[in-house]
Amino acid sequence: MAKKVVIVGGGIAGIYVLRNLLARKGDLGAGEELEFTVLKREKSGWVSVCGLPFALRGWYEIGRTEINKPEFFREQGVDFRTETEVTKLNLEEGEGSVTLNTGEEIKYDFLVLATGRKQSVKETELDGVFTFNNEEDAEKIEAALNEEGVKSAYIRGRGILGLQAAAAFATRGLKTTLHGGAPSLLPSNLDPEMGDLVKERLEKKGIRFILDAREITAIKSEGREGRVK
Repeated sequence: MAKKVVIVGGGIAGIYVLRNLLARKGDLGAGEELEFTVLKREKSGWVSVCGLPFALRGWYEIGRTEINKPEFFREQGVDFRTETEVTKLNLEEGEGSVTLNTGEEIKYDFLVLATGRKQSVKETELDGVFTFNNEEDAEKIEAALNEEGVKSAYIRGRGILGLQAAAAFATRGLKTTLHGGAPSLLPSNLDPEMGDLVKERLEKKGIRFILDAREITAIKSEGREGRVK
């Protein structure tokens, strides 16, 4: 009987787990078999998140960041489900299952949680306030950028996506401020000296940086006017 593998999350982590397991199916012993189910909240297949900021610059349409459509995985025998959320986990040994927003329960032998991390700021339903994690977020940001009267942007986060988004906003003529932790940019990728070089280059494009340990304590949004404290 086939063992069931359920992967929650269809971002780069979940997809790479899936691809590696599919590639190793030939290593299974006689009579061993794996069945795969991928549960993804977003509507698309595998999307290049790193490509989204370049779409915001206008280099190409957001839809072109979709590397593989859901059908690509389904043709390989994967039960690939989009616009699907997990509402409950049953982690009991031998009785593991996930419950979906549709009420359906899916049992598993192996469970992979690859949902990424949540943003620390909760006020994401306010006008003009967006997260930037996937193609749906990019579509909302693109729509806002195309509205009249948009003059400035504040970005919380000094990682690759934050920097690319800042560059995209500055390219489109917005007064752009990026707020991240001290002491330098991209601390997981670059040493402080290289991070400072990146900062200097982006400052020449008009991007303002605030690099300190202060956290956001309040966000106010009144129509097109927003404030961060």
